[in-house]
Amino acid sequence: MARIYGNYAILMDGRWTLDDLYKLPRTFEQAYFALDALIPSDNDADADRVARAFRAYPWQGGYSAVNFYNQLR
Repeated sequence: MARIYGNYAILMDGRWTLDDLYKLPRTFEQAYFALDALIPSDNDADADRVARAFRAYPWQGGYSAVNFYNQLR
């Protein structure tokens, strides 16, 4: 699995709510998993797992999206 390390700045303009702060880590995690799934892997097991996720959970929103990201994790 490809790993990307670094620092990320999240700019807060004073209009964030507690709900925004609650949702941010999950949203970041989902974006990271999706990006990582698109980077080719040398590990056949990882490539198979990602391919299965894309086949098993066609993008329909709702709970299929939850399952999709859980499979990518």
